[in-house]
Amino acid sequence: MYIRRRLLPSAFFLLYIKHDEKSISIVTLNRLITMIKMMLIAGAGGFIGTCGRFLIGKWSSGLCVGSFPVGTFLVNIIGCFIVGLLFGLLEKTHVLTSSENIFLITGFCGGFTTFSTFANDIWMLSNKGDWSTFIIYLAASVISGVLLVCAGRSIIR
Repeated sequence: MYIRRRLLPSAFFLLYIKHDEKSISIVTLNRLITMIKMMLIAGAGGFIGTCGRFLIGKWSSGLCVGSFPVGTFLVNIIGCFIVGLLFGLLEKTHVLTSSENIFLITGFCGGFTTFSTFANDIWMLSNKGDWSTFIIYLAASVISGVLLVCAGRSIIR
């Protein structure tokens, strides 16, 4: 029996097609459906997280002091705390289902926090030669982020 792999461009997933029977493997089709379902769940969480990031960015634009990126800083440290709480909850109680995990951690927190904007802010501060804000922002983001993940996990313990 010859098995050929065929790429579905819409889902980027390999389907195995048996040439002698011209039938699609049910197991593979079920995996595809599950993967699409999980992507939609993550996308829904990401949409909510991204909207939250947008709103906090707009709200915090009036709080800016100098060139310090307050909005990005706030969403990243809040996101670190939420991730700490959620991972602590997962490790201690195993309360979250796989779908809730994907929705909250991958989706919401992934859409809410933004490492790429953090990296761009760092680049812009260094490019402007604003070294004091660069150092404060970098240190405050990393140190407070790690401390808030630890705090979130500690609350759940």
